[in-house]
Amino acid sequence: MIDITNDIIHMHNDHISLVFTIENKRLLMRYLGKPIRHYHQSLNLQHYKREFNTQHEGFDPKVSFDDLPFVYPVAGHGDYRIPALQVSVNGTAFCDLYFKSAKLLNHKPALPHLPSARDGECLALVLEDPYLHFEIHLYYTLYPEGIITASAMLVNSDQDLTIDHIQSVSLDLSADSYKLMSLYGLHAKEANLQEVPLSHGITRLSSTRGCSSPHTSDFAALISPHQVIAITLAYSGNFAITFDHDSFGKVRMQAGLNSDTFSWHLAPHERFYTPEAIINIASDIDTMTQQFHTFFQEHLFSTRHHERYVLLNSWEAMYYDVSMTRILKQVEKAQDLGIELFVLDDGWFRKGLSSHDSMGDYQVNTNKLPDGITGVAKLVHAHHMKFGLWFEPEAIGKISQLITDHPEYVPHVPGYTLTQGRHEYLLDLSRQDVRDHIMTMLSGYLDTHQIDYIKWDMNRPMSDVGSGEKAHRYILGLYEILEAITSRYPEVIFEGCASGGARLDPGMLYYMDQNWSSDNTDAHDRYTIEQGLSLLYPPKTLGAHVSTVPNHQTARLTPWESRFHMACLFNLGYELDLTQLSDQESAQMKKDIAFYKSIRYWDARLIQCDQGFEWVKKDQSEAVIVLYVPLYNPLLSQKRYRIKGLNPQLDYYDVQTQKYYGGDELCQIGLSLPLVREDFHTILIHLKAIG
Repeated sequence: MIDITNDIIHMHNDHISLVFTIENKRLLMRYLGKPIRHYHQSLNLQHYKREFNTQHEGFDPKVSFDDLPFVYPVAGHGDYRIPALQVSVNGTAFCDLYFKSAKLLNHKPALPHLPSARDGECLALVLEDPYLHFEIHLYYTLYPEGIITASAMLVNSDQDLTIDHIQSVSLDLSADSYKLMSLYGLHAKEANLQEVPLSHGITRLSSTRGCSSPHTSDFAALISPHQVIAITLAYSGNFAITFDHDSFGKVRMQAGLNSDTFSWHLAPHERFYTPEAIINIASDIDTMTQQFHTFFQEHLFSTRHHERYVLLNSWEAMYYDVSMTRILKQVEKAQDLGIELFVLDDGWFRKGLSSHDSMGDYQVNTNKLPDGITGVAKLVHAHHMKFGLWFEPEAIGKISQLITDHPEYVPHVPGYTLTQGRHEYLLDLSRQDVRDHIMTMLSGYLDTHQIDYIKWDMNRPMSDVGSGEKAHRYILGLYEILEAITSRYPEVIFEGCASGGARLDPGMLYYMDQNWSSDNTDAHDRYTIEQGLSLLYPPKTLGAHVSTVPNHQTARLTPWESRFHMACLFNLGYELDLTQLSDQESAQMKKDIAFYKSIRYWDARLIQCDQGFEWVKKDQSEAVIVLYVPLYNPLLSQKRYRIKGLNPQLDYYDVQTQKYYGGDELCQIGLSLPLVREDFHTILIHLKAIG
């Protein structure tokens, strides 16, 4: 519900309230948090006269703009905290914003060429600069899951204008004791959870790599004793999430484009749209996670495919040395084990056995595959499996026909040497001819109707840009391609990948049906990665593969059951040479796949716990719990594990032990864990409600 009464605007439902007020033509944010019925200005902050400050007409002389919770702050008028907007005209960087109007919209407007959530109750607030005559339209949309989305649109008037800095949202939060939760990492070590006290001053989480990046995820949560305020962006490029923690304890929290790599020329009467920010208000971290999962699945992420096939990826079995003989052996074995999708990864178009040549050409190497991709697809389909194919559509190799024919396709700064990454460059997706080339190339394969699944990879960060608009135009170009290709081929499943999880964000999952979480398939590391990513993302969107040991990334030896258990609650796949399995491993793998198929389409919640995950049906009639004990430790022999997600009024049957327990007993007293002399050990508990 959105109420507009006099100078108070109140967005609220059963989970959240957001209150704006209009004071002396300034738009202020007075409250964001758990729901309240009405706003009566109960918080009367005590201001006092202090030196080295500013005063403002219409406000108490004791009040500086530094004290006011502006909805969309600008610099230069006495608010010295971080601004949401900076523009310049004729070399002068200055603007001011006054409230103009508020309006409830019948339909949430879509963001041109950008992902945006569906449905919701939408409020449009308009601010204007009376001198430069441009307007800022702020869109806030309320969802029943405890989520508000926010974006901004700048509408230019009759002058040329440069946007130097623009944010999707700015939130001014009251003084409290805050901790900051975020995710950091690098390639093959993504999504490490970090929780630290929010220090005074400015704290910034950002990426300048041209993607959301594995180094700093585009997610942050402020945790106070009263609630959690989390934020992320439906965007896949350079971003910044910034916190300005002032001397009084108040916090300004912003999310949007990274101004370090951004500027934008806006011609007269043009418009600029920011990416959409997603704000989650919850009582605790568990609730935050459930709200993200429900919102993403109901209102943002791709809804084209419910199916999640068990796949075999060729990479670790063949690397670049692909052949029909090797594929046939894998496919025959895969069919018997119950695998449903075979994915041919990199190598099918390479002239050699490395990543050094042919990137961008995508002409099948007939020495490796004499009957081409069509021959592979027919072979796979004949074994009653789906067929998937790997592409890296955004890349062009230094040794390729494409770069010989079209060197202009590579972004570069004239006079400077190009920077390589993985022996390749990125294509300039800001160019229409490049986007047309990618669409033509992909359509040439997809028009055969032989390909059921595309793995869309991207393996290097952006460089050699030289323009403040280029990085954002690249992402807009990428989204244009993804919108076109997924709309033209709705029957094809698309998986996103960027050296694993380097571009795993809500923006990509708006188009992609799932995303490869990490190139690291080691069960021990995957536990940390999946813990971090599943704070935001539903398990069906996260690819998780069982691989061989010693693990190809870490050389670590982990038990078979641990590798399966760490993958079975997510989007299960395998990445190993099936011909090297023992009879015992093959039998166990067949049994594992059958078990996974029995639980994969549950209407269930993924709940994080101290030592693992719970996969609990929403009606609480059945649950699968995976617990992880990384090192043998006899001191844990008397530890108990309390299960979170069960119904205390029901009794449950333990499928493994054939024992019966009360739901209240399992929640309050818990289970003791077996002491097993094994490192990297997992325990799977399968519970079914009785009656």
